[in-house]
Amino acid sequence: MKELKTLWEANYKKANFWISLVSIFLIGALVYAKLALKVDISAADIAILVSSVGALIVFIGNLVNNKIIVQTGESLDSTKITSATEGISTTVEQLEAEIKKLKSSANQVAAKVDATKTKVDEVKTTATAIADTVGATTTEKENTVVEPTITTSIGSVLDTNGNIAGTASVKATATK
Repeated sequence: MKELKTLWEANYKKANFWISLVSIFLIGALVYAKLALKVDISAADIAILVSSVGALIVFIGNLVNNKIIVQTGESLDSTKITSATEGISTTVEQLEAEIKKLKSSANQVAAKVDATKTKVDEVKTTATAIADTVGATTTEKENTVVEPTITTSIGSVLDTNGNIAGTASVKATATK
């Protein structure tokens, strides 16, 4: 805080200090308006704004008869401010697009997980039906078959595309 006070005392009477503060405020306001408020601001709009501020500074410099203020107003370079604002906007837009892609990928993975859970439930239902057919029962504990005593081959296992991937078997506990 002491450093800020020293900075203030050394610069508050200097025109360039105030011009820098106004420039920083304008750049921040433009970025906020473009990104948060979704205002469409073109490079031409920014150039007009910077030129207007430069003209205002020149006018104030002429009123107070201060050549330094006049030179500062004349030297305001709108292309630097425009390119800085556009660069920030482009980066933020690219980040937003990347976030959308990541969300889409996450949704696809979640859908695949749900499909896999559905297939597992179908296999459990089929295994229970086969166990009932051969006179056995299945007992589950935390998604595992407990104490298998009978193994019965149930035929072909299909992959996610419906192609034969192998042979499956059911381990079941015999009923008493």
